[in-house]
Amino acid sequence: GEDEDSQEFLKTGSKWIGKRVRRMILDDDGNEIGYGKGVILSWLPASISDFRNEITGELAALYRIHFDEVSINNIRHLSSEMGFEDLEEFEVELAVRQYNEIEDPLSWYECRKENETPLQIAKMFEVEVDALVTVNKEEYPGLLRNSKLKDRTWLMIPPLHSTKRRKKLSSVRPERHQDQSAAETSAGGFGNEENAKECNSVEYKKFSRRTRKMEKNDLHF
Repeated sequence: GEDEDSQEFLKTGSKWIGKRVRRMILDDDGNEIGYGKGVILSWLPASISDFRNEITGELAALYRIHFDEVSINNIRHLSSEMGFEDLEEFEVELAVRQYNEIEDPLSWYECRKENETPLQIAKMFEVEVDALVTVNKEEYPGLLRNSKLKDRTWLMIPPLHSTKRRKKLSSVRPERHQDQSAAETSAGGFGNEENAKECNSVEYKKFSRRTRKMEKNDLHF
């Protein structure tokens, strides 16, 4: 088939476009020696991709990360040396999560009226409702996107690269209330955990083989 580098990557049509990511760089012994941070600028849908998942053998979409910050052994690299990397979606989910957890940690929100729902709160802070439900499911096992919450219920807001959300939330972690309520049905998980574990143990030992050196005229930062 045609090499994926010669295929046309799309700049629209995916929820991951514009998301920031962080990739760990590990040595052969599994020790973290650096990181790469960047942004997803384009993607290749599975319908037009010839890349196949190594485990399933099925055609898989690829998401192209353009790195704008790379540090190895505390040495920063010039932008012209950074390159790009093509990831599958389960790798993207993990890389976005890694960026969010390190660069933009969880914050708190206190419901200000009766019957607010996770869906309403997610829209207010411009975050994914499934992610919001998931980060709160340990405290509220039955939480759903349309669960009606009591006034003064505390929720964790999932980390996203959003200055609007940070301005609205207090930086002080509040005391949890004991009278919080949620629905009884369990909420689903976020992302593919098995694939994420596989990615963490194998792919993160070094930059993916799909990493390419980027020409200077390919930089868009």
